Amino acid sequence: MTGDVTLAEVIQNTRVLPIGELQKYCDVANSRGVPLEEVLEHERVFSPAILESLKRGLALIKDGTITMEKLAVAMFDQMTTQVDMMESLEVRGWLPKG
Repeated sequence: MTGDVTLAEVIQNTRVLPIGELQKYCDVANSRGVPLEEVLEHERVFSPAILESLKRGLALIKDGTITMEKLAVAMFDQMTTQVDMMESLEVRGWLPKG
């Protein structure tokens, strides 16, 4: 899973939002003809830090730097311990430091 992955797939696979809620926001985005990210920001579904981490994780998956599974672990760390997703990836050796 690389280049064609979406923000919705990242949210679903990292389990940061129940699937029913995710579907609701996807439906709103589709009905309004706007990106899912815009709906999530407007509705304040996630803190700005969490949404930014999801978007950064999506970019890392798209460019083949990490897998969805590694992002899921790092997002779990951020959601439960407040350790930044990027820091979690670096500490685990899944990203080059710097």
